[in-house]
Amino acid sequence: MSTQRFRIAFSFAGEKRGFVSEVATLLAKRFGEAAILYDKYHEAEFARNDLSIYLPNLYNRETDLVVVVVCPMYDEKEWTGLEWLAIHDLLQQRRREEVMLSRFERAQVDGLYRGAGFIELDEKTPEQFADLILERLALNEGKPKDADNKPVSAPAAPEKITNNLPRLPAFFGREAELESMARALLPATRTWGVLIDGTGGIGKTSLAIRAAEIATPQFDRVLFVSTKVQKLTPDGAVAVSNSIVAAYPEMLNEIARLIGKPHIAEKPEEERPALIKEAVRMEKVLLVLDNLENLDKAQQNQLFEFVSDLPPSCKAIVTSRRRTDVDARIIRLGKLEQDAALEYLEELSEGRDLLARATSDERIHLYEETGGNPLLLRWVVG
Repeated sequence: MSTQRFRIAFSFAGEKRGFVSEVATLLAKRFGEAAILYDKYHEAEFARNDLSIYLPNLYNRETDLVVVVVCPMYDEKEWTGLEWLAIHDLLQQRRREEVMLSRFERAQVDGLYRGAGFIELDEKTPEQFADLILERLALNEGKPKDADNKPVSAPAAPEKITNNLPRLPAFFGREAELESMARALLPATRTWGVLIDGTGGIGKTSLAIRAAEIATPQFDRVLFVSTKVQKLTPDGAVAVSNSIVAAYPEMLNEIARLIGKPHIAEKPEEERPALIKEAVRMEKVLLVLDNLENLDKAQQNQLFEFVSDLPPSCKAIVTSRRRTDVDARIIRLGKLEQDAALEYLEELSEGRDLLARATSDERIHLYEETGGNPLLLRWVVG
């Protein structure tokens, strides 16, 4: 039985907080938050004027295993520098088994021999890393590596959604827009993705879904979230329930749920964007965020700030109105081309005798009277 206060202590730069937070959460389920030296678990205790002296002593004297998470910024930060002095002292005292080295991007830290061994984290999940930490604890205590070390991933993990795009019954035209969007969603492009701007009923959501369907093969996951609480049909307004949220924080919570990290919703709102981005950093994810005009101006700005800082492997398609100040491919959607509208009317004529009997000239007149707006075409036909 350990006599130390902490079973595990983490030393990390803030850039890796999202990853470390998930690992700490997994280990806290095993040992309790009190036994994990992770700053968010001890905020009241750490609010003190001598923290720069107090904290390094916890690493050096009161922890079974110090887990160092090195990244390119680790050596640059004041607090990790203080922590590393205490950790390096452990190594100097030949208490090397008490220090577990890990890193991102093969980063180095001053004071280690070139032959130092690291856990390489670039391709590891938080669950895999937590399992390795438990294994090291068991080995340090002279137990078989799987003793008291049932993998933290043993419980059923939250489901990760691969694709939740709504079904698109029919789609016509928009070839130029789809081609432009396809280019914007390529990994090499510098923009975060596409903003589709247009009036109500012009087909923004349909275009976003169709573009996402086409782009699906180049992404690991395609995730749809909308603020649209109802849609207009020939029979009137109909409530919509698929992936619907009402505000920016709820959009973040829904994205977290879809990527299999629902616990992120329990974190402070200001931390959630970074945690989500860290969670998808090694994945290719396409976010389709629909009808952002339902958010107020401040929340729209937060959302656009979020997508503008997505990892390079991820892209977004956003539909809204009246936004032009974004770093994305902007598609200003106008009326359907006449040929596409006539194809759409032919599709709509099935089961509608009056439309089926309409002449070509009558259908063109209908197109002109509705201004090529797909929703108005459906209304008139309905």
